[in-house]
Amino acid sequence: KTLFLLFLFQGKHCNYPVIRHGQLYQSYSGYFPARVNQQFLYNCDQYFVPPSLYSSDYLTCTAEGWFPEEPCLRECIFNNLENGYTPSSERKAVQGETVRVRCYHGYSLQNNQNTMTCTESGWSPPPRCIRVKNTGCSQPPQIDHGTINSSSSAEERREIHEQRLYAHGTKLSYTCEEGFKISENNVIICHMGKWSSPPQCIGIPCGIPPYILNGVVSHNKDSYQYGEEVTYKCDEGFGTDGPASIRCLGGEWSCSQDCISTNCVNLPTFEDAVLIDREKDFYRSGEQVAFKCLSYYQLDGPNTIQCIKSKWIGRPACRDVSCVNPPQVENAIIHNQKSRYQSGERARYECIGNYDLFGEIEVICLNGIWTEPPQCKVSQGKCGPPPPIDNGDITSLLQSVYPPGSIVEYQCQAYYELRGNRNVVCRNGEWSEPPKCLEACLISEETMRKHHIQLRWKHDKKIYSKTEDTIEFMCQYGYRQLTPKHTFRATCREGKVVYPQCG
Repeated sequence: KTLFLLFLFQGKHCNYPVIRHGQLYQSYSGYFPARVNQQFLYNCDQYFVPPSLYSSDYLTCTAEGWFPEEPCLRECIFNNLENGYTPSSERKAVQGETVRVRCYHGYSLQNNQNTMTCTESGWSPPPRCIRVKNTGCSQPPQIDHGTINSSSSAEERREIHEQRLYAHGTKLSYTCEEGFKISENNVIICHMGKWSSPPQCIGIPCGIPPYILNGVVSHNKDSYQYGEEVTYKCDEGFGTDGPASIRCLGGEWSCSQDCISTNCVNLPTFEDAVLIDREKDFYRSGEQVAFKCLSYYQLDGPNTIQCIKSKWIGRPACRDVSCVNPPQVENAIIHNQKSRYQSGERARYECIGNYDLFGEIEVICLNGIWTEPPQCKVSQGKCGPPPPIDNGDITSLLQSVYPPGSIVEYQCQAYYELRGNRNVVCRNGEWSEPPKCLEACLISEETMRKHHIQLRWKHDKKIYSKTEDTIEFMCQYGYRQLTPKHTFRATCREGKVVYPQCG
């Protein structure tokens, strides 16, 4: 009695095994729960064997549990068949295996079976052939494309249908549908409760495919079986509305789709677009025709239509982007007013009497919409243009007059820093204090070379720094500091910077 212990894995364990129809070879007390890959010898009860078919085998603990899962399988012995042909030598089968048997004429295994399966409780069904009753047959099998002939009277047929049985020895024949023929003997016989194998209805083959008007059939043989399909190709300028193929259906070909002209005629017209090229008498399928939009319209998508199998598909995408009737402004007139304006055109206003114009003097038609119009009103505490600033400008268009409460925004040029409120307000005819644009510091390679210094972190030839930015320097190789250490961290102040020196 040997025990193999393998300690290859740690972690999962197996509890003491319960072996159906078997037992461990010895108690192995103290070894459970077992570790993965531990093995234990076991044997099976009488009439049962391990899957290996040996007299004993090993049960192994795995990460998934005990292996094999069914340690003991039933062993069935076939050495006698009652009312049947006994095998010349004893045959053994393991649980799950099947054996085919032969019973004497008029006999069969239980439930008309001819095989036995080895189960946990033995052979199923048991090895005993029983006499088969002279039973009738149920409804005969149906076959594709065929029907059953019956010579019996209507009353007999009704009686059989009600009983759903045909007597032993009954013969029935089949007839095929039109376009099909019987493959073999058309008769079936009811024998011992079972029908003999039925025949098949096979489709009659077809000859050479028919001629297609305005098309060519591609075929390479003189005979085609039922269900075979051939394709055809329409002549240039012709096509079909459906599949370009025909099928053999019981000696005759299916109807083909006509090859009809796929050219397009009668080019469509549009209210907002005109043809670019000269119109032709007809257009081939797949051909495209380009249009251009009329005045006051703008292309907003494709400008082509396409001929697809004698039909025109699509339309030019032209959108009306014109404007009419510029916005009316009280106390103002519009110079050279028109009934319709193209996108991008302008209309100019002029105030009448003692009214001043506030806002833009012109409105612009942009894609069918007018921009915001000005106002004409009496000025009270109005302001003139906002004050200019050095190195900066306002962000909006400059006007000659601004109404009270107007706000104008300033911005500085690149590298200049804005100090103060970027917005100024018109109050009592005066603008509030404008901001300042503080000058940036420009450091060049020439200046640093004279002082024998270089930028500590940068390698650019020039650098711009805003006011209050810190710039770090260091001595060039071979030179030492001549000014205090703190001077090597200089600060940009309104365009000026104090350079340190090295010598």
